[in-house]
Formats: sequence, C-alpha cells, structure tokens
Amino acid sequence: MLRLDRNWSEAEPAKLTRHNPLRALREAENVAEHLRRTESPSLATVTQLDGGSTT
Repeated sequence: MLRLDRNWSEAEPAKLTRHNPLRALREAENVAEHLRRTESPSLATVTQLDGGSTT
C-alpha cells in the first residue's frame, strides 16, 4: 500500500487523488479557452478527415 510504504496518513492519498484530476481539468479548460481565442473552428468534414472522397 502506497501510504504505508511512504508513511502517509489516511488523508494524504485522498488529497493526491482528489486534487490531481481537478488540476488536470482546470488546465484543460485553460487550454480550451486559449484555443477558442486564437484558433478558428475547423470546417473539415469527417469524410475529409478520414481521407475519403468529398464527391
């Protein structure tokens, strides 16, 4: 068990598992906001992206 190997308290693994996903989601939101401000939406179709014919 990780907490026993590192002499962690019961609360410390909970902090780790709760805060890392929240931090990752906040960072994803920051990246999405940056892309909304700096990039235009793609007009490509699924067929074009998959390499299929457009005719």
